[in-house]
Amino acid sequence: MNKDPLKVGFMGVLAKFLPERFLEISLVDPITVSDLITRLDSYYGIKVNYIFSRDPAKANEVPSLIVVNGKEINTKNGTETKVKGGDQVVFVPVAHGG
Repeated sequence: MNKDPLKVGFMGVLAKFLPERFLEISLVDPITVSDLITRLDSYYGIKVNYIFSRDPAKANEVPSLIVVNGKEINTKNGTETKVKGGDQVVFVPVAHGG
């Protein structure tokens, strides 16, 4: 077990949806990004999956890039990417203007 916490950050408009911009989570074993999102659902007591949606076609969702240790998860194993204590996960909203 890594004694360092998993560091989670929320950028841009995501920080407005949640009560804190940064969060530290203690982990016993590595988890997937998908498991992390499920834990965030429980932690905040609200359904946050819509905030982390990967499907920009769905109404009322804020699609996000998910970055683990500086690399977007689609360059790894997507939401099955493993994270552990000492890692940093950042959720970055995808914004479009026009």
